[in-house]
Amino acid sequence: MEYDIDGGGESKNVKPDPDSVTFTPVDRRKCERLLLRIYCNELSTDFQEPVTPSSMPEYNEIIKTPMDLSKVRSKMEGKESPSYRSTEDFVADMRLIFKNCATFHKEDTEMSSVGANLESYFEEQLKLLYPDRTFPDVKAEEPAPEPAPAPEPAPEPAPAPALAPAAPSPKETAEAATQSPKTHSAETPAAKEDVEAPNKSPPKEEPQLDEPVENTEGTEKPQESCTPENTPKEDNNKDQNG
Repeated sequence: MEYDIDGGGESKNVKPDPDSVTFTPVDRRKCERLLLRIYCNELSTDFQEPVTPSSMPEYNEIIKTPMDLSKVRSKMEGKESPSYRSTEDFVADMRLIFKNCATFHKEDTEMSSVGANLESYFEEQLKLLYPDRTFPDVKAEEPAPEPAPAPEPAPEPAPAPALAPAAPSPKETAEAATQSPKTHSAETPAAKEDVEAPNKSPPKEEPQLDEPVENTEGTEKPQESCTPENTPKEDNNKDQNG
């Protein structure tokens, strides 16, 4: 933008303000007029103020960049930073309002239908104000991913199998070899006693045949006969001796 300074007769080049160039007063008035038309539409009632957590507690969890008409007006008036620097910025925020509505509300709900109808009205008025311009579309904000389910607790590990006894080291083997004679010598009598214990019982006597007892006098005593014939003789002998 050039400014003529009186008295010097010379013109100095002043660096233009980028906001004034990209967002000209004509464009600003067009955007203000379009915003006023949206406000006057009866379908815009639910979009004129920000969504409160009390009305929709889960809204801020799904919509990461909320936008409403009151915020658009504040940026248009320069009360909120950053203010609009171009018509494209204004159009992007207006379309973001409708994209958030489509993202949060299901297609078959009443609020989704209201947002779609108001968006159609906005695009018609935008085309009337800028018949020869196209504006880049705004990508719909993706809903926040659902939290992953908590992992299931891992099963308890099976008890480790009992380890086999370690093989003796060469040193232990050598010590065991030196101690083995003493150990065997101490244990040998006990083992021997255990083996000989059954043999300590007296051997059974074998039955012997009866042998005739020898007479120490060398002669056998004649056996007396108890027959009746011998009895009178003894009596006679007694009488004679008497």
